[in-house]
Amino acid sequence: MSCLVLVILLVMPFGNSVETDPPRGFPVNDCDCLIEFSSADGLSSLMGSETLIPIVLEAMAGVDASTSAKLRDILDDPLVSPWIMQRSVIGIRDGTRPGEHEWIAWIPLEKSEIVDLIPELRPVRKVDRLVIPKVDVSMARCGDGMLLASEPPGSLRTQALAMIGSGSEPLPWAGADAPLQVTFRNDDVGTGLWFDQPGASRVLVRDIDGGVQVEYSGWSRDGTPRKPCCERLLDLSVLEGMPRDLMGVFVELPDTKILPGTGFLENLLPYVVDSERSDERWSRRMVVLGEMEGGEGVAVPTLAIAIESDGPGSTLKRQDISVLAALNSLRNRLGSKAGLQHLPKLQELPESGPRTIYARAMFEPALTGHPFLRDFSINWCRTKGETDWEIYATCPSLTSQLSESFQTIPPDTRCVRASHVGKINCRMLAGHLEALDAMGPEFVTALELQGFHSGIGILHDLFTKTEMIDWVVTIPDDGRVDAVVTILPREESDRSGE
Repeated sequence: MSCLVLVILLVMPFGNSVETDPPRGFPVNDCDCLIEFSSADGLSSLMGSETLIPIVLEAMAGVDASTSAKLRDILDDPLVSPWIMQRSVIGIRDGTRPGEHEWIAWIPLEKSEIVDLIPELRPVRKVDRLVIPKVDVSMARCGDGMLLASEPPGSLRTQALAMIGSGSEPLPWAGADAPLQVTFRNDDVGTGLWFDQPGASRVLVRDIDGGVQVEYSGWSRDGTPRKPCCERLLDLSVLEGMPRDLMGVFVELPDTKILPGTGFLENLLPYVVDSERSDERWSRRMVVLGEMEGGEGVAVPTLAIAIESDGPGSTLKRQDISVLAALNSLRNRLGSKAGLQHLPKLQELPESGPRTIYARAMFEPALTGHPFLRDFSINWCRTKGETDWEIYATCPSLTSQLSESFQTIPPDTRCVRASHVGKINCRMLAGHLEALDAMGPEFVTALELQGFHSGIGILHDLFTKTEMIDWVVTIPDDGRVDAVVTILPREESDRSGE
């Protein structure tokens, strides 16, 4: 499941919660994804189902676009949507064929309410069931409520009609009072949603003062990610000292690898980021996402990794040796035409300051003409502030910017018990996505272009509604991840003015 979903599932205040236990007999553990609404009346109007459903179902649970579109139609229907948002349980599971899903939605309704609702929905008889033509879903009385189901009918609907009865029963995991709860089976497990076993994840969404809080807990059967080697506090003082024009900044313990960033440079320069450190001591690692204007005026994303490093072996010369050794190894792997024929010798490097090796020739044969590669370079330096930092970046300006920032950060200590902390500037990222959307043909084929624009549009719509997203991640055990994400909405006046 994409971690990016933890950052984007969510956005504005909801109402107070009510009792959310599903009806007795609901086939919980036969579902791959369970969605529970509880007094979430403001959710659809504030976030919009066009954003909500693809994020929840396609990005999180791997549901195909046609299934999520059908559920989006249900949530957009003014007759059904209020009942679902007030209280409902939706179960989804894979069908018998690849890419096929079936779903059921149970809504608690009195018999008199169902009788009044049927004439408004105008169902038609189809063999052994009633179908609502407007949204093409079946409906039936079931237990103490109404059951909606995907068409054509599947075994999940048959199972629900046979098993669901009057009353309710608690779920097999601890209850919560969140207006929106999503529990889904992880990719690495083939059984159901029993949340006290490895292989399931859960997201809770709550409103807080001025924003939204998203809580995530997940287990993985294969035991990744790994718990840090020892219990340590993470100092976040460097977060506030970073430049304000960055799209994202992530700080983590050096043996924590949760979000993308480190893997890029580890694959490119394997002896640098994860080298044989011997007498070096690493305390923190930062991943920074920035932006620069490319040679043709395009917005080019930039990436930097900064490693807090001290000890007698932590020197600029050692960093130079590691980078040049890694580049030589890369040249040997890629061949004589790798574009790295003229690497500098160690004695040719300046005594201090940033180092730059332009890498366009190295990537041009594989990705000819891509505008990002025209401005890509390999940069590194050491900088000394309150502590020493090694910096690796994809452009010289970001290298210099971070180097100056580390030198001017005032001494401070602000520790949390966490493995990873991150922050995204949504205003900056929304603008970057606009530029990225226009470059769709540079990334995908003509057949994939529509999906590319659709995905970018969903993210852009979300980020234009929010000002800042930050999160704290802990890894209490191998394969266990807990996260708390805070989303601060943008002022309505700011959104309307864009």
